[in-house]
Amino acid sequence: MPANAVFGLQCPLTIAPEPLPLYKFISRLPFPVLYGIARVTRVLLYRVARYRRKVVAKNLLHAFPEKSASERLQIEHDFYDFMADNAFEVIKSITINPQEIKDRVVFENPEVITQYTDKGESVFLLALHQASWEWTIHALQQLLPCPMSLIYKPLHDESMDTLMLEARERTGGVGIPFKDVMRTVLRGRKDFRAIAMIADQAPISREKRYWKMFMNRPAPFYFGPQVIARATQYPAIFVHVRLVRRGHYSIRLEQLGTPPYAKDSNALLDRYIEVMEEAIRDQPHTFLWSNKKWRSPKPHEMELLPPECRPD
Repeated sequence: MPANAVFGLQCPLTIAPEPLPLYKFISRLPFPVLYGIARVTRVLLYRVARYRRKVVAKNLLHAFPEKSASERLQIEHDFYDFMADNAFEVIKSITINPQEIKDRVVFENPEVITQYTDKGESVFLLALHQASWEWTIHALQQLLPCPMSLIYKPLHDESMDTLMLEARERTGGVGIPFKDVMRTVLRGRKDFRAIAMIADQAPISREKRYWKMFMNRPAPFYFGPQVIARATQYPAIFVHVRLVRRGHYSIRLEQLGTPPYAKDSNALLDRYIEVMEEAIRDQPHTFLWSNKKWRSPKPHEMELLPPECRPD
């Protein structure tokens, strides 16, 4: 991932690794200034650089074949508007204060989590790359009375990875690199904590992948959510984030599963994939359409595909 990437989102600012203080300076700008810069950035991304426009258009065509070309184009335009805003909100998360998060990110039904944490029971939180996932991390850490373990894939650029990890951990979270997940999870499974994971990315081909129809196409997923739930036996909760208006979000929580989880079942993973699709269809322009989520299965995977994913 290049140096200008932030947690799976390509930041529209082309900034070399060394001037990281510039990110911190930008993060302290007031919101009207940030959103003004975002408007200009959106034009540069969409009209000048034409950033991943073919990928976005192709993804939308497969995801919404029932919509007209003009309807898909409107989603595309709205997506680039949101992506530019969100990139600067990610940068803002480096210095945003707790009260701003409370004012801008509101829980609709926090009791879905607190019914467990009030009794000292741990929870497993799952989300996707939709709306403001960075601000959601801060909002959850304010809601939770326990530490939150944040499972993440380190960025290739070490300085940017350090900056983003510091931003996420400054309100009480603890980052767990993906490669260390199982060892860390098993070691602390009796601790009072929350584990948070965004697992809608496409695994690389050398990793074991779970195939499922997703937005009208076969898509690979990580087995991680099912494996972690099985190892911890924590109740699993989906964190559905919606854009209310510019810079303001609501979070609705949904129970995905409760222990015990069957050893040979992927029911939790199946439900997670279902609710992710429901969330995307509910507010499509806030999903990360520029990602290459849909990939072709390798020859050795063809026998593992469920019937609905196999070519005719």
